Amino acid sequence: LTAASGLTWRHGGDDGGDLATAVTLDGVPHPTGYPLYLLTGKLLSFLAVDPARALTLATGLWGTLAVGLLSLAAYRFSRQLLVSSPLSSSAEAASSSSEVTTLIPLSGRLLEISCLAGGWLAGLSLAFAPLVWSQAIIIEIYSLNLFLLAGLLLALAWWREKTESRGRFFLLALVAGLAVDHHRTAIFSLIAIGFFVALTLRSANRHFLSWPRLILAGGLAVLAASLPSLVLLARGGQQPASNWDNLSWSDPALFWQYLTAGEYRNLLFAAPPVQDLSRLATGVNLLFQQFGPVGLGLGWLGLAIAWLGGALYRPLAWLLTVGMLGHLLFAVIYAADNSQIYLLPFFTFWAVASGFGLAWLILTGITRWPAYRHLVVCLALIIIVIVTATGVILNYNRLNLQGDRTAETWARGQLDTVSDEAILLTSQDNATFALWYVQYVQRYRPHVIIIETRLLDTPWYRSNLARLYPDLRLPALGDTASLAQLNPARKVLQIYAPQSQTRLP
Repeated sequence: LTAASGLTWRHGGDDGGDLATAVTLDGVPHPTGYPLYLLTGKLLSFLAVDPARALTLATGLWGTLAVGLLSLAAYRFSRQLLVSSPLSSSAEAASSSSEVTTLIPLSGRLLEISCLAGGWLAGLSLAFAPLVWSQAIIIEIYSLNLFLLAGLLLALAWWREKTESRGRFFLLALVAGLAVDHHRTAIFSLIAIGFFVALTLRSANRHFLSWPRLILAGGLAVLAASLPSLVLLARGGQQPASNWDNLSWSDPALFWQYLTAGEYRNLLFAAPPVQDLSRLATGVNLLFQQFGPVGLGLGWLGLAIAWLGGALYRPLAWLLTVGMLGHLLFAVIYAADNSQIYLLPFFTFWAVASGFGLAWLILTGITRWPAYRHLVVCLALIIIVIVTATGVILNYNRLNLQGDRTAETWARGQLDTVSDEAILLTSQDNATFALWYVQYVQRYRPHVIIIETRLLDTPWYRSNLARLYPDLRLPALGDTASLAQLNPARKVLQIYAPQSQTRLP
């Protein structure tokens, strides 16, 4: 209901035009390419006739599936830990004196309800967190990123139930590789999972995984992290309109530079410490905005119980803490615009903590006051309803993008105001990518030349321009000012897009 109707800049959707162009024309977008997004976007293009609309619906699909998988992961983690805790034993003793008879043992049913409630809270609180919601209704890669992270956590919970299973461990390795292939920041989640696996095996008095099994799992993860990226090489060889870096099999060094986002590494530690501290404060403030006081309190409770509950809970404590700190620190030190978007995995781990906190709270209440067990369960369900309803009510109107296609409208307006002989110069991602989509995908005013001045000195972009506009005469490197002199029959215009619409909510 709230997904954008087409290409929009709202909610930080600057890259939407580049991604939509690459998906539609089998092109190569900006680094790191996101091959899984390209493949799944192509697969789901049937969702609508308009490519941009189809991709917004595909993004919503990934966001929805992410919520479901995260709910299952939070439920399974809670059930695995609480079923072995002293609380469940106390609940069983309390229920043995009850006159209520059911086909399911009362303690098992109450434990199930507690863990289900935790799973519901984790999923629904994340679904209606404004930053998560905003990324699920535009053309962006972050909902797919959350889907892979949620799948990774669910695979981890499934492996914990049977740690000796090779198949489950290999599935975990496969999903880990896919997650890293899609977004490199998944490495911070993998570090947290490594702590969980090691501590789980130690607490179960098991030997660490054998070297052959580790090698096989590592090889599977590497294949999953590398094979989808070969699609980028195949696409680059076809010379599509959107062809970042002109990737080819003959230049593996360039391909590696592209996959590792070499041109963006200068953003690491680029900001002064004062700005880093400001980002840290912003992250803490955003945490409150996403989950509210209830979700914030339950998350702290879940973390506290995980750390203080003994050796059984310790793997979960390390998983949540290391995962959150890793993604938080990256968002702080990476000096990109809208860097708070990299906090989405941090919020995902927090949602699991809040779900575990609620499950523990329900089971504790049932254990302490067995006569009021139904009241305790009702109060927990009310908490879930309040958290969910609050997220919907507070965020629906301000996040709603129904009918929004501001980027397309702006791009068409710019092209309509000039003649076919014009050269439009851009130096903003949102302007460039919107114009690319309208001209290359919608084939609107194809004779107008569009030049991104920040890329004009790169060989691959100059090659693209020469192929797309054969009659264009390019200036020497670093000499953009001579474009008008070299192309006297064309009028050169610098255009700018409004930046106020590209901010995150």
